[in-house]
Amino acid sequence: MKLTKQLLAKYLEFQLKLNPASKFNSLEHQLLKELENGSRDINLTRLALDENNSIYAVIRLYPFSSNTWLLGELEYVPGIQSTQKLVALELIPESIYIARNFNVEKIETRIKISSVFEEYRGMLKNSGFIFKGPRIEFKSPVEELPGEEGSPLKWIEVDEQKFALSLEILGKCLKNDPDWDQDDSDYRQFVNSLLRQEGLNNSLSCIHLGIYRGVYAAFVFAQVDPSTGWSRIAYMGLIPEYRGKDLGKWVHRHGFQMIRDQRGRMYQGGCLAENKPMVSLFHLHKCSEYCRYEEWIWVKSRVDWYIENMFKHNY
Repeated sequence: MKLTKQLLAKYLEFQLKLNPASKFNSLEHQLLKELENGSRDINLTRLALDENNSIYAVIRLYPFSSNTWLLGELEYVPGIQSTQKLVALELIPESIYIARNFNVEKIETRIKISSVFEEYRGMLKNSGFIFKGPRIEFKSPVEELPGEEGSPLKWIEVDEQKFALSLEILGKCLKNDPDWDQDDSDYRQFVNSLLRQEGLNNSLSCIHLGIYRGVYAAFVFAQVDPSTGWSRIAYMGLIPEYRGKDLGKWVHRHGFQMIRDQRGRMYQGGCLAENKPMVSLFHLHKCSEYCRYEEWIWVKSRVDWYIENMFKHNY
């Protein structure tokens, strides 16, 4: 079932069970703020109730762009019964049906390897998800990241006049990128979504283009949450003909410099484990591995229509 205003207090109690160190008033303030500013749609949080009408499992959809949504990891209260876990898995196809009603074309989800189990994987498969691969996440204090002294690349900051060019360069960088779905040509929507994200620096100045020997060769999009200092490189890449020339480390280091310029304090990044060059860069730059995930993707065009017919009468 969906989260309603009448269930908000129970939802906050559920969150406290997951985060015992948190305070009810702080969680309530954050939730009400998100509902007020529109960053959270109450209808996109689905939950399971026990016989006492207490919430024991929650899953949440996050619109990323008009055609791509993210599905959060299914969360349970500590000490949940195994039978309840299995029942709660039904929230996955329920969420997919909701997304389909919004004409979403693609749904991505990441589950911590420590949290996933065979029935979870089975429900994802039965709901039309395809396993994309294991993902590794890294982090590092920004002050410990290396500088870019000695880089052979020159960089320009993107403005409105250079925006179309930046999209052209990005399109070339995405070719054969293992972290990008090669069947997805809508990278313009990807960038526009990043430029609209609440809570992060999102101006065009977050995009830089790298020039190597007079030719555009690289793209970096770096963002910082100014309220916390949390930072990420939303995307970095090289045009294929400039790969294998030891330029990747300089692209990564320029992203670090962009984060410094935005006053970032903690860098977090990640990639699919099969992206060996990127994994090597994280290790080269002494970023600490802190979590591994399974990454799954659901694409409407690849899914049989029977899924919609199966669930439309139930939800």
